[in-house]
Amino acid sequence: MADPPSTPAHQITAQAEALPPLTLNATDRVDLHLHTLASDGAWTPAALIDHLAANDFRVAAVADHDTQRSVAEATRRGAKRGIRIIPAVEVTTRWSGRQWHVLVYGIAPNRADAAAQPFRSLMADLEAQALTLAEDARQRIEAQGKPLASLEEIAGGRPLLPYHVLTSAIREGHVRNLSEAAKLVSGLGGGFSPDEPLERVVDAAHQAGGVTVVAHPGRSDSVGALLPEDLDRMLAEIPIDGLEAHYRSHTDEQVALY
Repeated sequence: MADPPSTPAHQITAQAEALPPLTLNATDRVDLHLHTLASDGAWTPAALIDHLAANDFRVAAVADHDTQRSVAEATRRGAKRGIRIIPAVEVTTRWSGRQWHVLVYGIAPNRADAAAQPFRSLMADLEAQALTLAEDARQRIEAQGKPLASLEEIAGGRPLLPYHVLTSAIREGHVRNLSEAAKLVSGLGGGFSPDEPLERVVDAAHQAGGVTVVAHPGRSDSVGALLPEDLDRMLAEIPIDGLEAHYRSHTDEQVALY
């Protein structure tokens, strides 16, 4: 398996979010893959920070799917509790005919400089796609005589996401779980997950000084894990910066591999 291509240090650090140095002890807790209610997480930013503080975390990355809506609030609240929040997002990408999740670190959501513009445009495109897919999925399900009365409550005043529609279908008893909900939407001709080409995501992130990491490459609960031969081909084509080796469903063998 090939090593990831090295990205020149100035490309990663010159435009990245400036953070003061932080020294960690061996016992300090860190979590670099967290979600909130902005995507498919269970907590608000406030509740997440409360949990992190209560469990002695020093560093965390808020990496919701395809949105950075919770990063600013989590950063403010974390600073008051002595927790360093790394700006992040888990971007849904497409490469070699399927979707891959890529964690992007180090790009603050309030960046308005020219270097960050390609990434800001990318995020805007993903959020627009999500809104369109969510409304389309809602209409397709309700057109089958399956009302989604709980949808407004689930969305909670936030922009409508496909995840909200799938969750509402479960709550209403139309399906039993997210897998069945996704199959329901797909079977009706709809979609539930926006994506952008992997090349575009990595290039835009690098222009802004971000770091790109393929998320949970060993997870095989949907379309399969990232096999060594596919990883070699991916690395030959696209300069990703790393792989998420430690993930809750990874085996010891997968951790060692990635």
